[in-house]
Amino acid sequence: MSRLASALKTSLKWLLIALAVVLLLVFLIISAVLLALRSDAGTAWVLDQIPGLETTAASGSLLGEWQAEHLAWQGYGVTLEVASPLIDWSPTCLFRKDLCLERLKAASIDVAMSGTASDDGATKDGPITLPDVSLPLDIEIRSVDLGPLHYNGTLVWDHLTLQAGGGGSDVQIRQLALEREDVSLALDGRIETRGDWPLAIDVDLTLPPPYGDRWQVQGELRGSVRDLRANLSSSGYLDGQLEAELAPLDPSLPADLSLRSDAF
Repeated sequence: MSRLASALKTSLKWLLIALAVVLLLVFLIISAVLLALRSDAGTAWVLDQIPGLETTAASGSLLGEWQAEHLAWQGYGVTLEVASPLIDWSPTCLFRKDLCLERLKAASIDVAMSGTASDDGATKDGPITLPDVSLPLDIEIRSVDLGPLHYNGTLVWDHLTLQAGGGGSDVQIRQLALEREDVSLALDGRIETRGDWPLAIDVDLTLPPPYGDRWQVQGELRGSVRDLRANLSSSGYLDGQLEAELAPLDPSLPADLSLRSDAF
């Protein structure tokens, strides 16, 4: 019995030593990666290890501010090209369980997907199901400024800016502005990413009128993403009041519209 107890004691001792060595190696590897990311050369080395990623004239650290003249990535049937990317964030925010994005900029973004990749991501017929999304960290987005985005050669927007924040399932949009050719959209408000995704958003939309100087639509969106209510006022080309109830997630897009205008 004493020999068995001694063997068990020795095995436990060596098991604890092996565990301590493994934990020490993990700590040293993580520390080395973090130290590498703090320098330009270390960041460049880490980026070189990502398959399909190429950067031109890159500088800075991924643990702070990083920028490049050009970034390209190709893989899984997707090709991404970004001109003049810049990202600036504060890693120290992680100590208080926050993710602080100071700046995210790009002069232009081009995304191309092969037919196979597009088919794999295609949605089937039927109502869209909303997932419950809960952010593990509080997020603070102070400035996003993106130039033209093209998807498979089609222009999505000319310019987009964003300021937002949130935590858990609550997202606060302080300012979202989007421009595409003669159309501009600005909105602010809040949305919850759970259940039917309830929301309360104020909208300011400028459209190109068939004739005249301007066409502006302002108002509010209430309800949820599943059952949306809109109360909008139109001015300029068409003066009137629009009230609508619609189900954006239903493929048939059922809607109940009511328009009041002296023009009719």
